[in-house]
This record gives sequence, structure tokens and C-alpha cells, in this order.
Amino acid sequence: MVNTIRARVACAAVLLLLLLLPLAACAPAETPAPATEEPVVVEEVEEAEPEEAEPEEAEPEEAEPEGAEPAGPRPGGTLVVAMDAEADILDPTSAGGWITWRVNRNMFDTLVMEDLTQEDVAVPPRIGGLAEEWAVSDDGLEWTFHLREGVKFHDGTDLDAEVVKWNVERMWDEDAPHYSAKAASCTASTWQNLERIEVVDDLTLKLHFDAPFGEFIGTMLLGGCGNTAIMSPASWEEWGDEVGEHPAGTGPFKFVERVRGEKIVLEKWDGYWGAELGGPYAAPYVDRLIFVPMPDAAARIAALEAGEVDMVWSPPPDIVKDMVGKGFTLSQGPTPHVWYWNLNVEEPCYDDVKVRQAVNYAIDREGMARDLLQGTVLPAYSIVAPGGPVYDPDFTMYEYDLEKAKQLMAESSCADGFTSKWLVPTGGSGNIIPVPMAEWIQRDLRAIGVDIELETYEWQTYLGFWWKGIQPGEAAYMMSWGAVTPYFIDIAAHSKWFAPDGSNIGWYKNPEVDALLDQALMEVDDEARYELYRQANEIIAQDAAFVAVVHDSAPYLLSPRVHGFVHAPQEWMDFRTVWLEE
Repeated sequence: MVNTIRARVACAAVLLLLLLLPLAACAPAETPAPATEEPVVVEEVEEAEPEEAEPEEAEPEEAEPEGAEPAGPRPGGTLVVAMDAEADILDPTSAGGWITWRVNRNMFDTLVMEDLTQEDVAVPPRIGGLAEEWAVSDDGLEWTFHLREGVKFHDGTDLDAEVVKWNVERMWDEDAPHYSAKAASCTASTWQNLERIEVVDDLTLKLHFDAPFGEFIGTMLLGGCGNTAIMSPASWEEWGDEVGEHPAGTGPFKFVERVRGEKIVLEKWDGYWGAELGGPYAAPYVDRLIFVPMPDAAARIAALEAGEVDMVWSPPPDIVKDMVGKGFTLSQGPTPHVWYWNLNVEEPCYDDVKVRQAVNYAIDREGMARDLLQGTVLPAYSIVAPGGPVYDPDFTMYEYDLEKAKQLMAESSCADGFTSKWLVPTGGSGNIIPVPMAEWIQRDLRAIGVDIELETYEWQTYLGFWWKGIQPGEAAYMMSWGAVTPYFIDIAAHSKWFAPDGSNIGWYKNPEVDALLDQALMEVDDEARYELYRQANEIIAQDAAFVAVVHDSAPYLLSPRVHGFVHAPQEWMDFRTVWLEE
């Protein structure tokens, strides 16, 4: 199948090359600076003496020396990406998992965007998206968005304030005919205090809230389950509930086709609104993106070595060094990621905090990071991820301590040990190598008398279980998540977000934590709000409602022909800077 994709691409490339050669000088003016060039070696030409025969012809320019950097960004070509799982529906407001947002983000824009064309920053800068400017009132109750003029969707629909209002209604207003319960569930944290929507004029929208929400913009940019990206109302009117199979956004790439289990194909859109602006809005270089689901890690690596794909997500940690030695490029860096387990605090034994604490102390995170994952991760001790304002690298409450774990078990209500069921996916968004990692934990916990029965599921199937919450007879569900915004603590741990209406799937409830999170929600002063989140996080850690294990560095392997890729401090990426050396 992948060979077929590459073969078709190769055939098309010849025709495209002939068409694109005259346009090679028309790349956007404001683009990331190319890598330093090696000078082209030219033979010196001797000047002819006057009045003599014609001078000798200059020697032709020599080819670029082997191993030299290519001349610079070149438009055209197809980038083929090997995903570690199948994507969800292509409706950005309702789709689950980072894998799907990595696809959808190329087709859809948000009112406010993250600039992912920079990698030398700790947190992605926020820039205007479909909203050129935005502002919040002093009391935090009114958010005003000034939209860009002249923006069109891929289906020709014009962007205006009524279109944005329609999109918000779909995620929020139960009385709207286009309301989506799935979109509302996925984006509930963003719109929880929204009171009404006001269209001020064609390009101005005002959102009125009944309480302040300091992390409002941060939640708009979440990508784990539902994003507030704006879709064309015309696409919904035509396709209804099937709109996720026929996406129409305003992004730099437009949808071409999807064959489930085989590929998702996008192509560069000539009408993209950001092309004239350049910089972080520049039009992409590549003509096409093809996303190929390959759950088997060995198959992804084989496809990369064979030249069938150009980029691999989630390469096996034990193969990375070898692949770099073969000339492939490793791209990785800090991301707002945490690989963790929700514990079912209502399940026998796990309803005892000493058992939960013992489980946390018994896991050798440091050994897993060093030996199993080959230094591609950091040990994690709470659900707060790097890259956000609340993360503290010195917070190490649950460093490996087997003796302390045994002592806590001896003092617990289940001192004689027990058996429990833990569910884990076989792959998926940021999940690294979930089954070997779960087996490592299974081995560690056996040392304190806790026997784990692991049940494994394909990623999209697993998500269906996860969103329903941990069921009686089940002890723990694994998840890979995290966010720049500290509001992620609220999403994961506040009791108002019990499944299936939210992502508190382990039924954790602490009134003190809820009160701190409620106070943080309405605090408009950044530093005061961050301190409230830190206090809540420390209590959650003491309660051991979660088992945080590692923070991933999101490694990707790239073909040597791929240039310009930027590994921003985020779990998704921007392909507009990527170009291919043919």
C-alpha cells in the first residue's frame, strides 16, 4: 500500500517538476532562513589576451560536494508521514487524541494560534489566528475578537462573525439545530462559563461570560480531545453528522481523500489567507501531505529505511541510535507531556490512599527512563508537564523507594496483596511504547504484592472505553496527555469532570482540591492563579490519585531528504516550514 502511494507520488512528481520550475523563484518572501550553503566550486577562467583568438570557455560549475547542505528551500513534493495509530474523525471539535490534531491542524485554524515555527522557546508564543486581535475586559467577563478580512474556507465560504458564532453554538448551545453533544463534551472546559455570544459587526465578535476565566485562551488551544478550530457551516449543512469525513477549514492544506487504515491525503491550498503575510503564517513548501497509519513500530522503521515514508512518529527508543548512525535525523525536545495512569479510587484496595502511595513509590521511573526508554524521556512525579508555568523540575515526591512502598503496603488495608486489572493501549498519541512500559510497571508492583492483569486494546477502541470512565472490577487506565495551560489539572482532577462528561475517569474527589481549582478558574492575576494550581497539584500528588510515570520528548525520525522541520515545544507540529530535497 505504501509502495503504491510512493509510486504514484513519484509519477506525479515528474509532471509537477516541469510545471513548477518556472515558479521556483516565487516562494514566500518571509520564510525561515535556509541552512548555511556550501559554496559552489567554479573553475577560474583565464582572461583572453586582447586582439587574440576567442578566450577559452569557462569550465562548467562543479556539482555540489557530496554531503554539502542543499541550496535552500525548494517548493513542491509530497511528505509522507507514518503515524503510530489510526486518526479519529476529521472534525476538530470532536476528535480525540493528539494524532488526529496533528492532521486536523493543517486544515483548520483557531481564533488564536500558537507559533510552532520556533523551537528555541520554552512555550509556543500565542499569535493572532483567524482573529487579528483579541482583548479581555478588566473584569474578565468579556472577550472581544476582531476577525481578519478576506478569509475564505476551502469550500468558498467567507469567514465572518456569524460563522464564528455558528461554530461556538455547535460546541455550546443545546438549543442550536447544529449542536453537537460530542463537540460540547470535548470542549466543555472552554465554554463552561459562557453566557451569550454577541455579533458586534461583520468582523467583530464578543463573548460574554458569567464569571472570569483566566485560562480561557489556553483551553481554546488544547488538542487532546476537541479543539475550538473553526469549520465551514456549509460543510455541516451538506454532510451533517458525516462532516468529519468531509472537512472544510481555512488552513494551509485542504482535504483530498481518506482511506481508513491506509492514508489521509491533504494538498496545499492556493487560497490560504496567510500566504501574503509570511513568517509563521507562510504558505507551505510541500504540495501534499500523506498520513499513513502504521501501528507496528517495526513496519514504520522499515518503511522509512525503504524510502516509502519521510517521517516516523514514536520510533522505538532502542532503534533510534542505530537509525541516526544510518543517516536519518532525530528530532526531539521538551514537550507538555505526561504518561500517566488514572487509578480507580472507588475500587477495593485502591480506595486506600496508602495502597495508592505504595504503588507510586514502587515504580522505578528512573530505571525505565534510563534503560527501557534509552534517555528519550524524563521521570514524571505529578500530572503537571514541562513547558508550562506551574511545572517544577524539583518536585520529586515519588522517587523510587521500594522499602517505603513495602512499609505503606504493610500499613494498608490490603497488606496481604491483591490482583487487579489495568487497561493499556497498544499505541497512539504520545503513548511511546505503552505495552513494554506497562509490563515494566507490572514487574515493579509484583515486588509489593500487587499483581496486575494487563488488557490491551487498539488506540481508537481504547479511547471508547477511556471516555466512559474506569468501570467496577478495573483498577487503572493509562493515558498520555498534558498541556501548556495549568488548567489541565482542573480537566484531569476536578470532580465536576467525572466521566462521561469529562476526563476525571478515576472518580477522584477532594473538596479542598475542587475549591482551589474553582478559585484558580476565576483568578485573573497570572501569578496568583499559578500559585493556586501549584497548591492543588501538591494535594493531588499526596492523594496519589494518579500514577505519573514519564514526560516524553516526542522523538521523530526524518529522512535525510527532509529539511526545515521545526520541533516546537508542543505535541503537534507545523509543516509549513518543511521542504524536500529531491
